[in-house]
Formats: sequence, C-alpha cells, structure tokens
Amino acid sequence: MHSRLIDQGYTHSRLLFRGTNSKFGLGYSRETHKSIFDFSALASSGKMESKSGNLPSNLTLIHPSIGYLRKIKTYKLSKKENAFFAGIHLSSINYYLENEPVIDNIDIVSLHGIYFNFRNRLTLTKNQSFQLTYLMPAIIYENRVLWNSGASNITYSDRDNILKTLMTRGRFSYFNVLRNVQFKAEYIVRLSDGADFDIQYGFFYLNSFKDAPIHLYSNELLLGLKFKF
Repeated sequence: MHSRLIDQGYTHSRLLFRGTNSKFGLGYSRETHKSIFDFSALASSGKMESKSGNLPSNLTLIHPSIGYLRKIKTYKLSKKENAFFAGIHLSSINYYLENEPVIDNIDIVSLHGIYFNFRNRLTLTKNQSFQLTYLMPAIIYENRVLWNSGASNITYSDRDNILKTLMTRGRFSYFNVLRNVQFKAEYIVRLSDGADFDIQYGFFYLNSFKDAPIHLYSNELLLGLKFKF
C-alpha cells in the first residue's frame, strides 16, 4: 500500500508524507447466484517520510467493513454473460499518524459511514473474469483529532479519554462524492473448483477540511490466492 499524505494540521506546515507499507486483512465472502455478502478487517502500520523537513512518522490504518450486493441485471457483451450488482456497504476507516517522540504530533482521521456499492463483473473466458467496484459515500460521520505539541484545542483530558473524543468531535456529510473516492479493479482466474488466483488494484482518496486541510492518496496492489469452502 503506497500512501501520500498532505497534512496542514499535523505540524502547522504543508508537508508531504509518503510511504509504502504492507497491509494485512481477514475476510469472509459468501456468493450465491443472486447475491454477495462480504466482511473484511484490514490493518496496516509502517513508516511515513516527509518530502521536506526530514520528519519520520508512523502511519496506522484500521479498516473493518461489511457489505451486501444484489444482482440487478445480467447482459451480453461480446457474446459473454456479464452481471451488474448494487447494494449497501458499511465501513469504518481510521488513520492514525504520529511522531510523539520528536515533536509530540498526533493526527487521527476517522470516516464511519454508509456507502452505496456498485460492482460490474465482466466474463472474459470460462475461467477468467474482470470486475470493477465503486463505493459512493451516502452518509459519513467524519472525525478529526489533532494534537500538535499542545497547540491544538485538544486538552489532556480529551487525550486521556480518546474514545469519547473520537465519538463527539465529528460532523456528518451527505453524498460527498468528490472528497471521498474509493474504487477497486480485480482480475480473477479460476484455477479449480476450490481456488482462484486474484490480482487487485485499489484506490482511495480523502480530501478533508475539518479543523485543518488533509489530502490523502492511497494506491494498493494485491496478489492473492482464494480458497473456496
């Protein structure tokens, strides 16, 4: 997962952070002829380096989600049967950026919300398929906690009760499709009745102006082997 982050509240400067870290996940999916149910819990932790200022920091991601898709339409393309799915997706995305040992900076960004889920699956051959998934934000509760050397409006009491602070300092947004972009492209090769080979590319973009501007870009590449039970 390669991330680039421009954060103007973290250090009171417009620094560009960047880093490439591993991402780990646990997921479960159940698919029938008419529907798809998905659950996943993803996490990542690693270093971020500022382009200027030589400010190494740690970036942690925690992202549980659950979704349901229903097959809406099947159609023919190049004489192949393809399918369009639509449904609902619940997600909690939490980014934690910190460099406390140096200058006592902590920045937590959370997006808890409901998305409309759209997926189009193209059948290439008998054993190969390609699908695109787009998550459209519907209702999002966005929260931001900034702690920068005591200069922010976060008190020590707020910091000691971080869960309460994370739940009470946010705001709601509705259909904010330009500031919250998530899509995934996936190429699947069926190896057997019990296993698939999977190549995925995922893109995430966040543009937030709560408390201080933050712009986050994330590109992800995954090679995987899926086993069916």
